[in-house]
This record gives sequence, C-alpha cells and structure tokens, in this order.
Amino acid sequence: MENKKKTLTLYGSICLLLLAVVIGCVKMFDTPAPERPKVGFIMRPLLNSSNWGTTQYNGIKLAADQMGVELLVKQDVPNNRQEIEQAIQDFVDAGCKVIIMTNGPHARLGRKKIEANPKVTFYCSQTDEKLPNLYFYSGRFYEARYLSGMLAAMKSHTGRLGYIAAMPGGEVTRAINAFALGAQTIRQDAVVDVYWTKDWVREDEERMGVKVLSARGADVIAHQMDRSTVNEMANDMGVYSIAYHETPPFASSLVLATIRIQWGEIYQEVLRRSFKKPRHRDVWRGISDGSVSCENFSYSVSSLEAERIQQARIAMRQGRKVFSGEIIDTTGRVRCQRGESLSDETILRSMNWFVKGVITNL
Repeated sequence: MENKKKTLTLYGSICLLLLAVVIGCVKMFDTPAPERPKVGFIMRPLLNSSNWGTTQYNGIKLAADQMGVELLVKQDVPNNRQEIEQAIQDFVDAGCKVIIMTNGPHARLGRKKIEANPKVTFYCSQTDEKLPNLYFYSGRFYEARYLSGMLAAMKSHTGRLGYIAAMPGGEVTRAINAFALGAQTIRQDAVVDVYWTKDWVREDEERMGVKVLSARGADVIAHQMDRSTVNEMANDMGVYSIAYHETPPFASSLVLATIRIQWGEIYQEVLRRSFKKPRHRDVWRGISDGSVSCENFSYSVSSLEAERIQQARIAMRQGRKVFSGEIIDTTGRVRCQRGESLSDETILRSMNWFVKGVITNL
C-alpha cells in the first residue's frame, strides 16, 4: 500500500511538473497583440457642422474600422500655419504613421513639418505641393458634374444655368468646366453663370446667389458649398437645383439629382496604399469604380432623361473622357484638340481657365 502511495505521489509530481512546463511554454509564446496602426485625420470643419465634414468623417471612420486602424481626429483646424503644424506634430508624437489632410492648403501650410518627418506618409486632398512623402487623393467629382450638367440642360428652358461656389481653383474649376461641357452636349448654346461666395459656408451669401442667378435667367442651379443652403433656397423659390454630398432631407422634385461621393471607398484605397506601399500611391477614383456618381433622380426627371444620363455614365466606364475633343476657353484659346484628351496632370495641375460658355467675373 505504501509503495502504491509513493508511486501515485511520484506520478502526481510528474504531472504537476509537466503542467508547469506547458504553462511556461504558453507564456513564453503568449506575446501581446500588436498595436493597431494609427492614422491622423485633420478636418477643416467641425464634425456634424456641414454635409462635407460629416460625409468625410463617416468615410474615413468606415475605412478605418474595416482595415483595423486606430483613427485620431482633429476637427475645426483652420488654414493657419501654426495650427496646421501643431496638429501634424501632435499626430507624430502620438505615433501616427499616416496623416491625412482634408483641405488643399493644409499641405502648403504644413510643408516644414511634412519635410521634417520623412518616415510618415502624408495624404492631402486637392494639393499642388510635391514632396517625397506627400501624396494626393480625391475623387473625380468632375465626372459626376458632367452628367449633372447634361441633366441641367435637359430641364432648362432658358439655356442659362447657375453655379454657386466659394472660390476658384483645383476641384472647383474642374467641376464648373465639366458641368458646362456636359450641358453643352445637350444644348450648344448653354451657358453657366457662376456666383462666388468667397467662403465654403456663407448662408446669407448663398441665398443671395440663388436670387441673383435666378433673376439673371438661370432656371437650374448647382452648387459646390459645404451645406445644402443653395438647394433649400432654390426649393423655396421653385427653382430646379442639383444637390452636393447628400440628398437634403427637405428635397422635393425640384432637387433633380445628387452628386454623391463614396468617401469610404476612397479612404479605404488611401489606407491600403499607405500601408502596402504600391508603386503608385496617389488616389483619384471616379465613375468607373463607383466612388463618384450622379444619382437619386427626382420625379421631375423622365425615364428618357435618366436613360440618356445612364448611357453617358456607361460610356465613361468604357473609357470616354470628360475633357476630350475640341475645348475652347473663354478667351478663344484652344485647350484641347479634336481627337485628343487632356492628361491627368493637366487636369489636376494646370486647369486655371474656364471653358467657353462659363460666365464669371474672375
């Protein structure tokens, strides 16, 4: 009996020893999960203060969640060198390996900090700055603007279209030109009357713009502002309009369509290229991959009109370029020859002119 007890004790000791060895091995290989990569996001507006700010944030948040990225956000960062530099430095200190800036001037104002952090990848929307660690991202919004120009011309009785925007440059100039070219495929005599507000959110001036353009004969009005004030005012005045960012909740049949931007798709591509380091890191997505669209047609748009827009959309997906064929600017200069199309570099960096038919005081 005593020998049996000794044997059991020995077996028990061996089992405990083996268990200790197993636990030790598990702990040795039980390394903590790696930290999620951090991405800094600099916003010009306050979150939920505008359609533009909200759709931008919703897009980056969706992309960050899908890709397992920790998102750090700074809101209401003005176009001020000191504040931009401080925002960048705060993100660098927090360990962000990617910093995204949502406004073109951010890259110019933060240039010194971008140069001082060559191991950090920077993305900026609508920037002309060129640095080894700075890349461009945006959507080809002008493609959807072209389609909306076609629709506007179909619904116009006067051939005079209105366009309300903050200031020229970059995306705004491309968008106005594309809107005019789209309209002129429907009516060769179509003109686009531009009203400048000089700020992205200026509701009194936006309302005034609708009144002024309508008084000058514009019976369809598009806009490129942060909010939907233009659509609201046009709706109240019984004037057709084109929405931007998202369809306003008050939209009636007078809001013909919406320029939609799938920011989640764009930002997912930005993050993928940031961490996987492909050869080409700039991101410029459009109609062909579904990142940009002209959609949510109102009841005022007939099936025949919608079908014509759809045919133009299909042609774009098959390679049809917006800025192709003969294009003449407001001074009479030929900017694109028949049988040719403008390069992305020209569209992105050198379009500081307006096409024939655009009326502007600039």
